[in-house]
Amino acid sequence: MNEEQAPEERERPSEPSPQADTSSEDAPASPEDDFDSLSPEDQEEHRRFRLSGLASGGAFYGVSGQGANVAVAGAQYNYQQFNVNARPTRLVTPLTPERVCAIRDCTVTTVSRAQLADRLPHNLVMSLKGSPESGRRTTAYAALLDWIGDQEDPSLALINGDVALSELTSKDLAGARGLVLEPSDDDWAGASHEMLAHLRSIAYEADCRIVVLLARTGTGGESLVVHDPPLPTDVFRAWIEYRLGGSHAWKREGFDAHEPQLTEMLDGCSPGWAEERAQEVVYGLRRGLQLDELLESLEKPVRERLQQAFAARDLKESSFSRCFLISSGVFHDLTEPIASRAALRLEELIRGQENERTRPGPPVWEPLQSLLVYEGMRTEPRLVPGDGHRIRLRRDVREQVLQVAWEEVPALRGILHEWLREFTNHKDARVATRAAQAVAQLAVCDFDGVKSEFLEPWSEAGYGGSYLAKATLEAAWSLNPDLAQRTHWLLENWSRGNYRRRMTAAIAYGSQIGVQAIDKALPSFKRVVQHSLSNHLHALVAGAIAEVYVETTAEQILRELRGWTTSDSYGLRRTSALAPGRLACLPPEVFPGRLALAENTMHGEVAALLCHALDCSRPAPSGPDRRTPPVWDLLARWAGETRCQRVMEEIFTMVGTHYRHLRMPLLFHLRAWRAKGIVTAERRLVLHDMLKRGGHPCSG
Repeated sequence: MNEEQAPEERERPSEPSPQADTSSEDAPASPEDDFDSLSPEDQEEHRRFRLSGLASGGAFYGVSGQGANVAVAGAQYNYQQFNVNARPTRLVTPLTPERVCAIRDCTVTTVSRAQLADRLPHNLVMSLKGSPESGRRTTAYAALLDWIGDQEDPSLALINGDVALSELTSKDLAGARGLVLEPSDDDWAGASHEMLAHLRSIAYEADCRIVVLLARTGTGGESLVVHDPPLPTDVFRAWIEYRLGGSHAWKREGFDAHEPQLTEMLDGCSPGWAEERAQEVVYGLRRGLQLDELLESLEKPVRERLQQAFAARDLKESSFSRCFLISSGVFHDLTEPIASRAALRLEELIRGQENERTRPGPPVWEPLQSLLVYEGMRTEPRLVPGDGHRIRLRRDVREQVLQVAWEEVPALRGILHEWLREFTNHKDARVATRAAQAVAQLAVCDFDGVKSEFLEPWSEAGYGGSYLAKATLEAAWSLNPDLAQRTHWLLENWSRGNYRRRMTAAIAYGSQIGVQAIDKALPSFKRVVQHSLSNHLHALVAGAIAEVYVETTAEQILRELRGWTTSDSYGLRRTSALAPGRLACLPPEVFPGRLALAENTMHGEVAALLCHALDCSRPAPSGPDRRTPPVWDLLARWAGETRCQRVMEEIFTMVGTHYRHLRMPLLFHLRAWRAKGIVTAERRLVLHDMLKRGGHPCSG
């Protein structure tokens, strides 16, 4: 045999055949059902949308906080098939003229606003450093308007945080004169200098200015301003005067007599919260309510206000407006037509009850604005051409609205189950995800009921049901961490069950549940595949492990996987062979918050996993589609990267010492890498020497 023979042509130790792997278990009918069939970018987009609906806001994965952008980032998924139907995504979202006028007239003057406005004439791109929800975005817009002045087109826009900034061009800016970008710190930290240079280039071409909002990171100097949040009382007053006709409105409506009460009520709140409270007061005054009554209502806890909204004796609002409130809490950040259709369906189910059949349905001419009557509900402009406006509801409200409705209206409980069951089967996975996360609110109130009505059937329903169970359990965990014990008990039972239940346990642990309880997740992953011959299940668990691979779990995961490489279990050995390829496909620029496998300092564990994966790589099929197994392609990428030199040396050392049957294939690839210019001649000689000696060059 030729010494440098290609790996595809060598003989491999016999393993169970692919036919044997799946004959004993009920695998999904099509590989398209696999989440892995999505591109890495689409997987991250799906993940961000799901995490944006959690009570934690997806903080563990570095979601930017722009929930609206996450919600419409440009793809539509089908839970059952996971096909991606691309839709044209608006790279920038222009602000409406009404919003621009409101920012110009209502934004409180602060030191950071003045500093930004002073420096924008001399800097194409500025950075504003401040905490989220501190009013930094509005301050940035106001400073851009100060720079534009009164004589020019005051067009402003938001650059959607989930677009690939490296692909953004001046033509994509829609002619806006001032733009704001709000990336996550994890997105920005690794390539801030390169991105700043690129943004300056397109800002110069478009003759505009861009302000980048940052929370922790940022280069100093002239282009960085530290944000000082405005006082919430000043924000409240500015919006009251803007909405009620000028500065004289403050005294005319009697606000001056309530200033101590307002100061106490607004103490410590964010500028956005102060604005929402002002909008609620204005709306109430226009409906004829008294200021004393409004302020007393605002001081009540959210839960108490929602209880009043659902009280049977309170008939001031229509049944449909209550359905719309529930629907907005469930399908938050999605488009208004989705929320409205869901509200109409809920109203239809309610009127289907025996004692409700004689009640007339919602008036056809009831305007949308008449439905936006609770807790700062509002619409926002569309981000994607062809979509409607979006309905927004404050996070603290939407996390409680369904729970309060369930608790306060017992007759509604069965209807809510039927309604949510319909929408968890929706063809748009964004809708199904939000419906599943709404089921989690019911789980906080009645875990056993949700378990029997939703979770158990989903665990037996195949791939789509497994992902619904994952979304529900993950959201319930984030709403109430005290559900952890019941969640682990359920998933542990599933991990010992039949094929579909074990699959569901693996998928569910491949989430924030597994990140926060990796000591529970890894034993469950092991149980799922230990006695399985299913190729699909091995790949699914490898993907689930990649889902929970973050900086805090990386060490434990790598040590566990290395132990699997020498197990007597074929399932564990094969899963540990598949896992490195999944972990290596988590570049931080696509998966913010993840630790790149190539940069992990546990070089011995990483090298051992790669050697095991090389040893288990299957020969490619013959014919025109013949190709190198993916793990060898990964090795080729690493061979040319400086950051991977140490782990590559470990791999060559291990192959030379423990995997001598891989020496010839590795020498073949080393020669190919040199021919393609991937490695230098000197580097090839070093690696060749290590492979021959089975040790580091310095070993003599």
